[in-house]
Amino acid sequence: MNMKPPGQIINTKQLRTGMGTVIRRVGEGRSFLVLHRSKPVFRLVPHDGPQTVTAPLEHDPVFTMGALGRCKDGLDSSSHDKVLYGR
Repeated sequence: MNMKPPGQIINTKQLRTGMGTVIRRVGEGRSFLVLHRSKPVFRLVPHDGPQTVTAPLEHDPVFTMGALGRCKDGLDSSSHDKVLYGR
């Protein structure tokens, strides 16, 4: 059983109106338990760093795959790569 303290308790309205402050505080190592209609729904906790190891894009079979068909949005495959992979 996990007995970690819940951190600061806030509701969804406080989260919406103070999102920037909450993000900054989570980045500083604080955690928040978020309530919706007085019930706990999720916890915001600091990220511990990469959880998975990713291979270089050149080894990603989807990234190196050729075109499979035509797209209806008017973008070419390199434009889709920029959306999906950031390059």
